[in-house]
Amino acid sequence: LRELNDPQITLQRATECYREGVKLLQEAQKMIEEAKLVVKEVEEGNFSQGEKE
Repeated sequence: LRELNDPQITLQRATECYREGVKLLQEAQKMIEEAKLVVKEVEEGNFSQGEKE
């Protein structure tokens, strides 16, 4: 965001920053969804870590 606030930023660089930000948001959303699934599995008692004892 700091870079986007630069008054000297080019349109090309601003577009690149925007795309990078959208990509990061998509990755974060995917991680959140995966974490929700893990939490649900743990709550349901269906979670296994690595090898079973």
